[in-house]
Amino acid sequence: TELASSRGNALSTLQLSLKHHAAPVRASGLKGIRDAVQSLSTLIGGSSNVGDRFGSLGKTILESNLPALIPNMCRCWLDEDDAVRGLALNLFGDILNVMSTHSSQPTPSYGTDDLQSLVPFVPLLCAYTSSALNSLDRSVRKDGALLVGMLASSVASPTFSLLS
Repeated sequence: TELASSRGNALSTLQLSLKHHAAPVRASGLKGIRDAVQSLSTLIGGSSNVGDRFGSLGKTILESNLPALIPNMCRCWLDEDDAVRGLALNLFGDILNVMSTHSSQPTPSYGTDDLQSLVPFVPLLCAYTSSALNSLDRSVRKDGALLVGMLASSVASPTFSLLS
């Protein structure tokens, strides 16, 4: 199932606008994508069986759209426009919240299983974050530091099994 915004724009259509030369068009596309992702978080309800069923449906829909969503979102992390970058950072936070089964807590607490579907994208996420941190533009570097914080806080106790 492809994500769609509340205005009925499909994810594929919204992503085309992310490659547009005008920053307001890119920002509008990101707002539509955020709207679609946030609508999935409304499916993630309380602790009843009905809420759990819809919550897993919202998470499943998002997981199926991640291969199309993540690369375009990451590209926006390096955008020269502050508003576009800010929307892209907020979109990533929304994705983390939908992926977390604990999203009702005021401070996000992500379990290892919650974010398992993001594992194939870790190299891409790290590459774009590294690129943001090494940008000549100071505001892009600041946003890169915010990304490091988001990535670092996404796993409560990271394991370093690959290093040993």
